[in-house]
Amino acid sequence: NKALAHNNIATVYKQTNDYEEAIKHCESAIECEPQRDEFYFNLANVYYETDDYISLEDTYKRVLKLKAFKPEVYVKLARVSEVLDKIDKAVEYMLRYLEYYPENYEIQAKVAIYNWINGEINACQKRIKMIHQREFDLHKVEDRFVAAYKYFLQALLDYKTSDNTIYADDMSLPVLYIIGDSHCLSYANLKIEYRGKLYRTEAKIIIGCKAWHLSQKENNYYKEQFRHIIAHLEDNAIALMIFGEIDCRLDDGILKHYAKEPSDLTQTIPSFVREYVGFIEEHCAIKGVNTLFSTVPAPMLVEGMQPDQVAQLKKVIGIFNASLEKETSKDRLYNTYAITANDQGESNQAYNIDRWHLLPSTIRLL
Repeated sequence: NKALAHNNIATVYKQTNDYEEAIKHCESAIECEPQRDEFYFNLANVYYETDDYISLEDTYKRVLKLKAFKPEVYVKLARVSEVLDKIDKAVEYMLRYLEYYPENYEIQAKVAIYNWINGEINACQKRIKMIHQREFDLHKVEDRFVAAYKYFLQALLDYKTSDNTIYADDMSLPVLYIIGDSHCLSYANLKIEYRGKLYRTEAKIIIGCKAWHLSQKENNYYKEQFRHIIAHLEDNAIALMIFGEIDCRLDDGILKHYAKEPSDLTQTIPSFVREYVGFIEEHCAIKGVNTLFSTVPAPMLVEGMQPDQVAQLKKVIGIFNASLEKETSKDRLYNTYAITANDQGESNQAYNIDRWHLLPSTIRLL
């Protein structure tokens, strides 16, 4: 009947991958001392290791019932809800957390993202104005995240104000889904024609997800979130996949990894693109989802880039796009590179809303 002993034994079992025994001893620790939140968090760690997000969600909900729960559990529940594609619940948990810590601008930015996706324009604008009030230390990862979304969402809000005609107001239109990282936000809630039929677009964001994450043999929460998104789509839906831009940045993804472990990019990039496309098509086939794939747009160069960096960046984007074209058919390829590149393979800047993202109208052209 020693709670701490059970908790410690559970930790040992978790480290030896005996998750069944670990769960059993975590529950024994909780039974002995049901108000100790650390025992629930240990149990949650086991469920995280086993990718059991349903049980993970249930465990965090149990923490909410403790006499002295910590509001931080709302953030954990929000993340699990995102993975399970329960976005309304995720926002609900974030808002509860913000009642305690309204100056957590990373969470404020996340809520603003979902406000935009849901077409809650006034709410999105209100949060962006709140975020505008503070200064950011761009040496901190969380501050870079907030600053990037602050400017991007503001640009989208300004664009909607300047041209509201391209946005859908008929909710009865069939949906064309846009699944991706931040780049899917440009195409949220638009009215477009695809193969002679009108659709409204619905963005499904997996924040920070690279094509590389979806290519991995090991499971991860990006892959789990993708699976749940697809599982919630109607049969035979149409979905445009927008991943790869983060993989092809100068300071992230492929080149960041290459700086640590040099390899033959003409082999490694096609290999992971093949796995990326294969993962998506395997899971989309279960629901009969018709998949489209986006290439990476031409890079927008900035002052200070060295010639060798520019050459590397163009090479990576070129190999990625060529590999993607090889793995899919042209009628399923959303070729942003073709219209964004000038004769030097650099951005012609005609379709950008900021350095990384494209204008909402771009999807209608293609």
